[in-house]
Amino acid sequence: MTTIHLRLTRCFLDSLMEITGLYHWTKRNQIPPITNPLLLQTATELAEKTRTGQLKCETLVRVFIDRINVVNPLVNAVVANCFNDAIKEAREYDRRIEMALNDPLIEDDVLKLPLLGVPITIKECITVKGMPNTAGLYSRKDFRAPEDAQVVKNVRKAGAIVLGVTNVPEFLLWWDTNNHVYGRARNPYDLSRITGGSSGGEAAIQAAAGTVIGVGSDIGGSLRIPPFFCGTFGHKPSSHMTNTKGNFPSCGHESREKLLVNGPLCRYATDLKPLFKVIISDDEKALAQLDLDRPVDLKKSRFYFLYEDGDPFKTAVSYDVRETLQRARNFLEKDCGFVCIDALIPLMKYNFAIFLTTLGDCDAPLLCEEILERHGKLNAWPELIKGLFGLSKFRKITCMNVILENAFYSPELRQKLWYRKIIDKGKQLREQLDSLLDDGSILIMPCLPEHAPKHSGTFLRVINCGYTAVFNVLEMPVTQISMGIGQRSQMPVGFQIIAKRLNDRYTLAVAELLAKKFGGWQPPCDIRIS
Repeated sequence: MTTIHLRLTRCFLDSLMEITGLYHWTKRNQIPPITNPLLLQTATELAEKTRTGQLKCETLVRVFIDRINVVNPLVNAVVANCFNDAIKEAREYDRRIEMALNDPLIEDDVLKLPLLGVPITIKECITVKGMPNTAGLYSRKDFRAPEDAQVVKNVRKAGAIVLGVTNVPEFLLWWDTNNHVYGRARNPYDLSRITGGSSGGEAAIQAAAGTVIGVGSDIGGSLRIPPFFCGTFGHKPSSHMTNTKGNFPSCGHESREKLLVNGPLCRYATDLKPLFKVIISDDEKALAQLDLDRPVDLKKSRFYFLYEDGDPFKTAVSYDVRETLQRARNFLEKDCGFVCIDALIPLMKYNFAIFLTTLGDCDAPLLCEEILERHGKLNAWPELIKGLFGLSKFRKITCMNVILENAFYSPELRQKLWYRKIIDKGKQLREQLDSLLDDGSILIMPCLPEHAPKHSGTFLRVINCGYTAVFNVLEMPVTQISMGIGQRSQMPVGFQIIAKRLNDRYTLAVAELLAKKFGGWQPPCDIRIS
């Protein structure tokens, strides 16, 4: 097909999705107002207050519990809580803090904990002892995790207090958070729109001021798409830098391990680096390689801007996204004096194909087996038909994924010349970007072409996820930032900041710089503090 035919086809498919979305009436301005100033402070500020005795941990935990109880019935983000345990933990921290402050001779390092008393939520697919760990599968609805994942142990050791676990798509398979165990998560800015996935519950509860920090995972955009849709911040670390033990489902094959990472989700950019350091605190090698506290001199960096990936079959980049990129460029170029350059990356248009072929280029167990935890194979066609009548325990989109994998992933297919050519394009793209982003340079580009779609409006837009998924293949660090509310959409907008592998500190530094200038997260509700 020619470029014009592809663009016309894309416009037609997007129109179908818009028509489907009409079923969901717009619901803006539904989130109750923020009435407590503690809900508006960064995790770093809150930890400093508990550390110095200005704020009781129990008081802080109860403030966020009250907020979750108010907003969660609307956004359906926190799917299981451990509030009673959190209050007990907070009281114990208060006891230790009081003793440490009143008697310097007491040997207790509690005052050194970087997240002391800060409430945190965890993506449900990451095990938290005693909490459900279903990944949205109905067959696991009664399962409770026997122990914390390593990343949860790390945040607890740093003083954070876990409040609960947050909603995910079924088997983490989609970029819309919905499943038959917990139901659908909703975007705080418009309840008729999606939160993104698969860390959709995390981003939604943060945007609604129910938590300030959280931990999620990313295999194709899950630490970036939800923050983009919900106006918060996320960081996908360089590959192999985080411990994913305790994540369900697993990668399925060692060749896919580079695609999956755990990472921080935060309402404020300044909390990304402190939380990220905690997440990797068990790995001395990762801490040494990333050297996050090493000073960053952005004046030596070049900033490459890519306004679209060049694929005519993807949704056209919206006015709000382009305008946001241009605002950032004007600031970096004119106010900061940095060198900004238009990026030319022709291979980027193959990003979705590169992701799919790389994901399938191994002898991993089939999806139909993994969904049943390798106790048989899911017969997707009957389940899909049952799903049309609301009789299946699997979502229709899950069944479609199984059907598509059965049709397109096979050892024979992987040997086809066109398949190998796409794999080669991925290798070439990695080489080009490594060269382009050498010496601390930065690539800035859309996370997705447009703001959050309506519920049920994602199926024919999945190719747009190539914007994020390709960087899991390339193993590069990516920070997703919020640039406030779009002028036309009146929904959150932002973009991705990309650097060479192990240069995470550069993307985090740029995120902090831009957030300081443009404000970042904007509340989806009124602020009424007396």
